[in-house]
Amino acid sequence: MKSFFRNVVLLVAVGSALLSNLATASDAASDAEKLKASQQRELAFLAAPIKTREDLNTYLDMTYRRSSPLDKLPASDREAFLESLTFNETGVTSFLYSPFRNLNAADTYQILALFGVQHTTARIGSKVRTAADKTVVDNVSPMVVADHYDYKCTERATCTKSYDRICMNGC
Repeated sequence: MKSFFRNVVLLVAVGSALLSNLATASDAASDAEKLKASQQRELAFLAAPIKTREDLNTYLDMTYRRSSPLDKLPASDREAFLESLTFNETGVTSFLYSPFRNLNAADTYQILALFGVQHTTARIGSKVRTAADKTVVDNVSPMVVADHYDYKCTERATCTKSYDRICMNGC
């Protein structure tokens, strides 16, 4: 009987140690995912041609009567999206995402990449109609650092409830 209890105690101790190690490994993986997500966001920001309202105006002037991913949005949706954009030193802080609901995910990704916020593509409800759309939705990195959906950036570090908008982590 003593042997039985000793084995149970030993089994519980080993199980606890294994669970503790799994939790530590899980925390390490989570930290690694957060770091990778942060690095991906930094890279997206660096590669984005539009980081400020001034950059947006310059881009619109340069692409006037030329092809641009923004042309994939119907005129009224394009105008609503562009007017909704807010920026700070971290880039886009908020935007209206409802204009993308009828657009393919691949087209949405191309537009949002102009601003370095393509990681939001899978969450904003774009359509998956083609293999390219599925590839985008399946492979856009889930952001460990959460943006706030149905909120908008109203001032530095302040997100306020607002349907169909997203308040970015850098608000």
